[in-house]
Amino acid sequence: MNDPAPLTRLDTLRLLERVQLRDLTRTRRWIAEEEQRQAEQAEGERRRPPVPDWIIEKGISDGPPAGVHVGGCYAAPKWPRALGVSREQARAALYQQVPACRTAIPTRISASWTAPEVPAPSMVRGGAARQAVVVLVHAVTAPRTSWRIVRAPATETRAPTPVRDLDWVANHTRTDQGGTT
Repeated sequence: MNDPAPLTRLDTLRLLERVQLRDLTRTRRWIAEEEQRQAEQAEGERRRPPVPDWIIEKGISDGPPAGVHVGGCYAAPKWPRALGVSREQARAALYQQVPACRTAIPTRISASWTAPEVPAPSMVRGGAARQAVVVLVHAVTAPRTSWRIVRAPATETRAPTPVRDLDWVANHTRTDQGGTT
């Protein structure tokens, strides 16, 4: 009754042209969006301030600084808790017993600093009393532990052979349980 007329080859080709134009328009839009995104990213990289040479990690609230980091240290906090400083300010903070970063120790990274300029990281982190306790504990426990390791007989590290436990349910077949198979 209301059957549409069959499509001719020309009608089919025009339909294909419309579909392909729509796809081409969408692809061109995607290209324009990607070009804009890359331009914005390049502009952001250009405007980004340079990484400071030294970073002082601020303490909680108005407390004392929490640490001194080398610029670019992955363990350094981000902007609200980090303050970019000069080399002299970082040195002064280390003199004031602000702890040095444990991942990028400033004395190890900055070879131009000599020993008298910066206190050693162990001194920064604990003082003489703490160091004495650590040495004493190590002197008491380390020899005993080492002697136990030396005196222990060598054992064979071969894996045990598996044993089939006949009483274990998973080792029974259906015939063992009274089944037919």
